[in-house]
Amino acid sequence: MKTTEIVFLLVFCALFSCRKDKSSNYEILESNISNRQVFVTAHRGDWRNYPENSIEGLKSCIDMGIDIMETDLKMTKDSILILKHDETLNRTTNGSGYVKDITLDSIKKLNLKNGYGHKTPYKIPTLKDALLAAKGENIRIDLDKSYLYIQNAYKVAKETETLGQVIFRVDDSWNVFNRKHANIIPYINYMPLVWWNTENPSKFIQDYLKAEYPPKTIEIIYKTEESKQLLALKSLKNYKVDVDEYYLSTLMC
Repeated sequence: MKTTEIVFLLVFCALFSCRKDKSSNYEILESNISNRQVFVTAHRGDWRNYPENSIEGLKSCIDMGIDIMETDLKMTKDSILILKHDETLNRTTNGSGYVKDITLDSIKKLNLKNGYGHKTPYKIPTLKDALLAAKGENIRIDLDKSYLYIQNAYKVAKETETLGQVIFRVDDSWNVFNRKHANIIPYINYMPLVWWNTENPSKFIQDYLKAEYPPKTIEIIYKTEESKQLLALKSLKNYKVDVDEYYLSTLMC
């Protein structure tokens, strides 16, 4: 085993003010990220200038040098993965209804709306469309909700030869994840999610790090600076894992 260099990725989902209270677990987070590289992640792509989860938003991220684009997955009635956050089409397109009840052909006829709710000429992309657009570019694609469709998403990434650029999110403990997906674990970059209500987050993380194929990415989601999830960062310090690089994403909601 060799000691990995830990690289920290910080993602925040809300504007907030951080107190540097000496009694706060925020100290742990701050000490771990000092003198480390911080990566830039675009949540649902460049949705300021293009519709969220669009090919155009992805290409804009690539042009701006964004390191990682987070996107969301939903499955159509005919079992095709598309980039979509909501369960329904109502908010982000000029259509309506649940994605799971509509075929890809019908979805392709719709237009995406921008952040102001105005119709654009842009279309909802499939996961395959997005991975082909990202292929060979200096960007990684973080697939939110991929734990619901991980085997399907794996097949698309393998087909497009983009496995090295994709981050698959995992919503299970190590034992459950390994039981479900042992056939693909050696071939994917996966990211366990440590939720604010995860029991014993330090053990949750260590179970993954002790695996034959440990993750290169972990996301810790916490609500306050006093969360026990932040204490889990302490357990990562000087932890030896057999990987070449390591990313930690922290999300405050």
